[in-house]
Amino acid sequence: MTQHRTAYDEALDAMLEAGISRGRADELLMAVFEQAQVTREIERKMGIPLESSGSDCFNCAGCHGGELYDFLGHDYRGHRTANALSLHGVRNSEDLKSRSVAWILDNTSVGATLLARIRERVGEAAYKVMETR
Repeated sequence: MTQHRTAYDEALDAMLEAGISRGRADELLMAVFEQAQVTREIERKMGIPLESSGSDCFNCAGCHGGELYDFLGHDYRGHRTANALSLHGVRNSEDLKSRSVAWILDNTSVGATLLARIRERVGEAAYKVMETR
């Protein structure tokens, strides 16, 4: 019988191989799980699908609109990024560019994938300034 490995198992193995203790790895993975639950609840309340369609075609029925959404894009990642930022007072591209990357990572639910969207949209020069703040 083949054992089914979950994303949790894979992440735990990677953390243990990187030298992170089992207790700390469990704490980190639980924090990620809890944040994902919060994100899903926000998405449910806002009417945003929990899963990406895998294409750039996105139903904007739950879109709040505005310059930040236009700037980050009307697709799944664009909306997720804009939602995460707008919950913390970021209203437009200028607000976004005035924040540091550290602030974004510490205060929002933005992770590596959504941070890549921010980097793509603000451009390399602005992103480098955001990294140094």
